[in-house]
This record gives sequence, structure tokens and C-alpha cells, in this order.
Amino acid sequence: MSLKKIEHQKDHLDKNLLYILGIAPDEYGLFPDREGFVTIKELVGAVKQEDGFRSLTENRIRDSVSQALDKSSLEIKDNLIRAKPHLAGLPTPRPFSGSKPKLLYLGLKPTVWPQISKNGLKPKPGCEHSLLFPDQNQAGQVARRFIPEPVLISVNKEMAQKLGTEFFIYTERLYLATEIAPQALFGPPVKESQDSLAAQGTKAAAKKRAEPDRSGLEPEVFPGAYAGTVIHHGKKKGKYNNEPDWKNQTRKDRRREK
Repeated sequence: MSLKKIEHQKDHLDKNLLYILGIAPDEYGLFPDREGFVTIKELVGAVKQEDGFRSLTENRIRDSVSQALDKSSLEIKDNLIRAKPHLAGLPTPRPFSGSKPKLLYLGLKPTVWPQISKNGLKPKPGCEHSLLFPDQNQAGQVARRFIPEPVLISVNKEMAQKLGTEFFIYTERLYLATEIAPQALFGPPVKESQDSLAAQGTKAAAKKRAEPDRSGLEPEVFPGAYAGTVIHHGKKKGKYNNEPDWKNQTRKDRRREK
């Protein structure tokens, strides 16, 4: 490959990434932090299914930026990347309280949905908001970049707001939310796992073992009895095979009659 063609490819990549990171990150399901950065891993995941980006890797991005020096439109800081601020035109999130859309969507790992359906949805560690989409297809597409078979969850915006969630609009394609209560989340039915049922069985067995054995012949004291008075129930040991005294007395009477 000629040097001229290599330079053309780098320039083409630079312009495309400038558009993605500095103009329309929401189009790819990306939300830059306050300084305009996203992780390089998120960037690669967001575009790897697009034509022209299927062979894109983190190393290729790093090489392209480092070799271009000051000519690049991008900046890399550790594992983060952004469009240079003077070239970017990013929107600013603003509070949202409109009536539409009524539902917002996101995709989750099937293994985490049972826990979230119980405890609610919190932003990922290090993030202030969860990303939500008004379009189901986009929500699924974004989730599938990192989750092979995500489950689609819907958020009832009005219900969530009444329960304390704050919503922000980034663009018409991307909304942001603080913690969302479980009552406002809707998804596939949650089935109790075998491990959970087994754990419950183990706890029940342990509780049963911990309970004292009351099957013996210990006397039972009733609250209404006089102090120091013990009322006996059940069998009282006798002469024959631990039988009660009245049976032993009956035997004696029969022998006398003979």
C-alpha cells in the first residue's frame, strides 16, 4: 500500500471519528463525560458493526492519533478519547419534564435483570446517569454491542418521576436518568433460579435444625397454673413397657378376680 493511500485512510478515519465524538455521539449511543471523553473501548464497540469500521481496533486508533501528532482532530488520555474541544459541537444535557415519550428503553444482561427488577436501576459506577433511548431498536442495537442476547427493559417515565427520578435530554435520540425505582421498570417475567430455591431450602433446613426438640416427655407449664405447679401430659412411666399407671392397675384387678 502506498504512503499516500495510508495517509488518506488515516485522514478518513480522523474525520469520521471527529463526527462521532464531536458532533453526533448520540447517533451511536455514546454519551461523553463533562470534558467530552468516552472510553476507547466504548468507541470501538459503538462503531464496529458499521461499514468501514469492522476492522477498527483500539491499537489502530492509538496509532492513528499518535502518528498524526498535532494534525489529528482527536486527543487520547490514558484509555479515554475525545474530539479536540475547539472542533467539537456537543449538545448540553438539560432537564426534561415533557409528557412524551412516555416510555424509554434500555437493554440489560439477562443475569442482572432479576436483581434490578427488585432493587431498581442505578447508573454504572463512575457515571451520573443511565442512558435511555426512545426507540426500542436503538436500545437493542446499543446493548448488543457488548451483550450477545440482551433483554429489553422499558421505563415508565411519569411513574419514575413521581418516585423521584430526574430525567435529562441530551438529544432527541438519547435521554439520561438518575436512579430509577423498580416499580417504574418493566421487562420479561423473572423466574426464581434453582440456586435461589436451593438456598431457601438450605436456610429452612438450618432453621429447623436450630429449633429445640420438643417431642420428648418434658412437662409443660401453662401460664394459668399456680406458681410451682406442673401439669403433665402424655404418657407417664409405669411398670409394663412404660405404660401409664391406670393400665397397670387394670391388670392387677383382673388377676385378683381370677
